[in-house]
Amino acid sequence: MGLLLKWVLRKLGIFLGVKWLLGLWISCLLAQPACARPVDTTRFNDLLDKGDSIYSQKQSYSTFEQSLVYFDSAQLIADQSGEAALLARAIFARGRVYDAWNKNPQKTIDLFSKAAELLRQTGDPKYYYVKHLVAHAYDKIRDSTHAVTTLRELIIELNLLPPATLNQFHFIPEMALIATEVHDYALADTILKTLTHRSRIWNDPNTYNYLDHYYLTQARLDVYWRHKKASVYVDSLAQAYTHLSALFDKLYYSQQLSQLYEASGDYKKAYQFASGQDELQSDLYSGSDYEKLQRALSASELAAQRRKAEYQIVMDRARNIALWGSSILLLVITILSLHLYRRNQKYKVQSVRLQEANHELDNQIGQVELLNKEIQHRVKNNLYTIYSLLHMQQDSTDDEEVIAHLEAARMRVESVAALHDHLQAGRDTVDFSAYLKILVNKAVDCLADRRKAITHIVAEPVALPFNTCFALSLILNEWVTNSVKYAQTRNNTVNMDIEILNQRNGVCVSYRDDGLLYPDHQPSKGLGTEIVRLLSSQIKAVLTRSPENPYHYQLYIPNGQSH
Repeated sequence: MGLLLKWVLRKLGIFLGVKWLLGLWISCLLAQPACARPVDTTRFNDLLDKGDSIYSQKQSYSTFEQSLVYFDSAQLIADQSGEAALLARAIFARGRVYDAWNKNPQKTIDLFSKAAELLRQTGDPKYYYVKHLVAHAYDKIRDSTHAVTTLRELIIELNLLPPATLNQFHFIPEMALIATEVHDYALADTILKTLTHRSRIWNDPNTYNYLDHYYLTQARLDVYWRHKKASVYVDSLAQAYTHLSALFDKLYYSQQLSQLYEASGDYKKAYQFASGQDELQSDLYSGSDYEKLQRALSASELAAQRRKAEYQIVMDRARNIALWGSSILLLVITILSLHLYRRNQKYKVQSVRLQEANHELDNQIGQVELLNKEIQHRVKNNLYTIYSLLHMQQDSTDDEEVIAHLEAARMRVESVAALHDHLQAGRDTVDFSAYLKILVNKAVDCLADRRKAITHIVAEPVALPFNTCFALSLILNEWVTNSVKYAQTRNNTVNMDIEILNQRNGVCVSYRDDGLLYPDHQPSKGLGTEIVRLLSSQIKAVLTRSPENPYHYQLYIPNGQSH
């Protein structure tokens, strides 16, 4: 059974290992095909930074065309990496170019929306900035419904942020400006009052003129919503116009100022700003910059579609390989399953036979246990029968020497009987410290009619094998009997001290009584002394006597006998 189980486990381990390796291989094939290439994040960041620096000039359409070259290179790295964070930044950069070109607004919406979703998945705080640009893209096509819906969703999300995080967002004035573009002036006013403060607004040369847009938003609220004839924000916006250098910004603000002054009744200034627009448009749209940007965007789209087609080819190839690999894996699994099924059927047959054998063995064990209990019961009865016979023989004779021998024999049988009772728990070893108290008490009780005996026992928990316990119990029986019968004390009381201690390499048993020792006394060498010597030799113990008193013993049992 053990060999069969090992074989099955080994086969199962091989099967699971093959399955895991094939699964890992297929997963790698189905993953991004260029994922094995190292991602040059530094190069990616450098390309985006260079493209942003060119884009922020906004001098003409050629600046957007030049920035697109760097954004396309960054997009290639992002596509190869497959990382959501890099893809989001690259897609957003391309969306800015489409936003500036302003000829394919739906494309702008798609790019900004995709970038915002990727940023939301990665937990990037820039998600909020990109989402407001989605609303901006909607307002360019005059889709006020989607623009306002996006703004309101964003307001709810921003209100859930801690104030410290919200204060770091400088694009809040842009949200209000978008609301005015779709003529929701109440929403614009709410955004400025609840989400930002004038002290946290300034122009950012890399993104937008947030402060100028703040002036524009407040000017629209004053002129178009509050119907003021004069607004300090219109004047502030006119002052900011004098510092503008980018042609796109100058054209945009001249158009806004012209409309604001016309609405407030200052037609002279309205004409002044309107008259300069033709010259700005001529400078902006002159030459072939616009056409170049259009061709660049078309080429970029074609390159992106080509990369997508190449990626699809690689993915199709990976799927085909995965399909073949799955088929081979399925075939291997089927063969192994059939093989394991056949082995399992054999195992079931052997298991049934083994259960029958175990059942037969359990029956035999039960019979052996019953027989053992019967034997132990008879041994116990025989010991107590011998004990009773010795006691009856002792009572039927008057010879002191015979009585002494019968009593000694009876005490030895009693020790054996006590040890036998203690072993009925079914242990291979005996806790001699617990058994010692039973042994000594029985010995003292048998001799209690002679004199008063007091025992002082100090015993650490000691586990001894049966043979050692048998010999040691007889030795202690001899010592206790001799002390009670022959120790001469100052009164009719004898005190006995017994110690059993664990030592580093064995067990030490010490025994002494308070019997007096006379100078001319010589220890007798009777049967009891010979029994103690033989039993000590049997368990390989070292027996020593105290130089001061030959009836004070120390028995050292080495580890070989105590475990």
